[in-house]
Amino acid sequence: MDYKALPCKKTILFTLFFIFIPKTINCVTNICDALCALAQTTQCAPCCTPITKTITINSPGLYTLKCNITAQVTIATNDVQIELNGFTLSHSGDPIITINNELSNIEIRNGTIKGSSNTNDGIAVASGISDLQCKNVTFVDCDSGISFDGTQNSEITCCEVKHCKFKNCNTGISATYVRKSMFKNCTACCCNESGFEFLYSDFNKIESCNALEVDNNDPAGDALGFVAHGGCGNLFKKCVAEGIKKSTEGEFCTKAVGFLLTGTEGDMEKETKIINCIANSTEVNETGLATAYGIYSQPTLLTQLSLENELITSIDPDTTIESLHWSPNGKYLTTGGFHSPQVRVFYFDGTDLFPVTTFIHSTLLITVRWSACGKYLAIGGLQSGTEVKVLRFDGATLTGPVSTADHTGIIFSVDWSPCGRYLAIGGNSGKGGIGIRIYRFDGSSLQQIDTKTYGDDSSDGIRFVIWSPSGKYLAVSGTNISGGDEVKVFEFNGASLIDLPSATFDHGNNIETLDWSPNGKYLAAGGNNSSTDNAEVRVLSFNGSTLSNIATSSYDHGATIKSVIWSPDGKNLAIGGENSNIDGAEVRVLSFDGSFLSLLSNYDHGANISELSWTSGGKHLAIGGAAAGGNTVRAFSIMDAPTKNIVDKNKICNTTGEGNGIRGVGIRGGGDNLFIRNIGYRNEINFSYGVIRICGLTGTPSLFENLWVPPYELPGL
Repeated sequence: MDYKALPCKKTILFTLFFIFIPKTINCVTNICDALCALAQTTQCAPCCTPITKTITINSPGLYTLKCNITAQVTIATNDVQIELNGFTLSHSGDPIITINNELSNIEIRNGTIKGSSNTNDGIAVASGISDLQCKNVTFVDCDSGISFDGTQNSEITCCEVKHCKFKNCNTGISATYVRKSMFKNCTACCCNESGFEFLYSDFNKIESCNALEVDNNDPAGDALGFVAHGGCGNLFKKCVAEGIKKSTEGEFCTKAVGFLLTGTEGDMEKETKIINCIANSTEVNETGLATAYGIYSQPTLLTQLSLENELITSIDPDTTIESLHWSPNGKYLTTGGFHSPQVRVFYFDGTDLFPVTTFIHSTLLITVRWSACGKYLAIGGLQSGTEVKVLRFDGATLTGPVSTADHTGIIFSVDWSPCGRYLAIGGNSGKGGIGIRIYRFDGSSLQQIDTKTYGDDSSDGIRFVIWSPSGKYLAVSGTNISGGDEVKVFEFNGASLIDLPSATFDHGNNIETLDWSPNGKYLAAGGNNSSTDNAEVRVLSFNGSTLSNIATSSYDHGATIKSVIWSPDGKNLAIGGENSNIDGAEVRVLSFDGSFLSLLSNYDHGANISELSWTSGGKHLAIGGAAAGGNTVRAFSIMDAPTKNIVDKNKICNTTGEGNGIRGVGIRGGGDNLFIRNIGYRNEINFSYGVIRICGLTGTPSLFENLWVPPYELPGL
């Protein structure tokens, strides 16, 4: 700050003397008035100028309010201080204070800036600004309290915002292309949309700031505490997001989020960090379609998606691929096939796949699945006495089996529960005429705890089993189902599967594959063409007890579908199967808006596809099947996602939504990020999608692990 414009020592001494003699200086209301009065008769620096009406400031100096006024201020020169002096500057025009571009050394302090019913910004900071300081200012009823409007070629740099409050604004701070600035001890309270937004902004420090009671009443809008989008190197430290909610019914895929990373945040020069922060009481209305997240790393589908253009690598494991699955952290891709060695693990560096290790199952292998912690791999197929195996993976080698299970039949599908404690298997009628089995896994052995028969599972039987994101439900599908209900959902209470009589659906033909949407509200099903509408793919809604067809959400691929999988944001569905008799494609990506499935892009692999797998971060989609052009596995990069960020030592609690589906998630992973030493408790789901965890209070969280605390075990934390 340039202090040349401040009063000289002589003025200050005279002021201290005469301030106590009211008759000498009439109408002195404060020290600033005294300075101005005395400066008129002394040979000092320029005096402070009172602001009494709308003004454009063209000369450096100190400007002050003498009372509450209605006016707009435009700063058009460097080296300007505005002393609000405890008073309020208000106006209905937008913005109230404008700082023109390419200026420096501006300070605004000590008072209130009041907008008009959230229609205008408090301070609008133009591009190219540097060395702006805003201290001890309260912003009320503004659109954005402070709007930093930098551009890619003219960023705003080296600013400080400290001890400011933002009340009843739409957004507290909206910062676009802001770099190397400090935001400290600020609070956004009762905002309508968000507390603090940083868009395409780099290397900023946001410390000890609070976003409190943000409530977005727009059904189509999100409620956000802190947001970082498309930048890098930002640090959120000791910040609190509390009471972020959507109290009205939210539309499809809307959300309330304490801390949101989105776009390509971190995917450039340096990681963004969220450290020692708290996200508490993030909530959504129980009757809407919104989801609450404490911390969310959100992927975004590429605009004008073309699978043909987004292919990044292809490999040939020298076998027809029956199954493939990404590890929870997206670093490894496992494939399973017919020819020895049937199990292969590849390392993925974001561009290419490199062989790491293999395992021989001896006979037919049909399905492979990683556990939630990424330390175990379940495989299933046909091998007398050991159709199911659990292998251990240490990052370099598959060892084991740690444990095996005898189904005495063909296993078509295996799936781990979200917590990794339970393994579900499905196949044709095994010993005892059973097609569905549930095992408890303790790290060393599989213990069968329940079984189910469903329909006529004696031949092809149960083709697919999959746990809901909460682990509370298990969906199964199959062929030759008696009564025609090829899809069914069971409830799981930790010990047994409970029949839900209304949770069935008659597709009219075989269902080969299922996938739950991330919020657990929808179930995608794919198989042979339906006898009712000729569709091979459809989306069913689930309300906790009943499966219902969404009439507008079926899709005719033109051939049998073998795999369906939701994108991690729940807005897109990838499908794969046999060569379409419509256009020759085997793979498609569809958009879903809660009602309709619409084609975004398709891909002609050249041979039948057996399975698809989306990385937990959503950035990459892998496909596997029969050989085409010498390749059986291909990987595509089809989403932008935050990458290389660190989320460390945060506490996330009371993330809830109640109602149907998964409505509250403590930390939702996504992208190639590091989630370590975080504590989640009293959330509907503590951690999901690539956030590796240990269950319960056993031991100290170590690198790549987080502490998952069951409800109510850490009161007062």
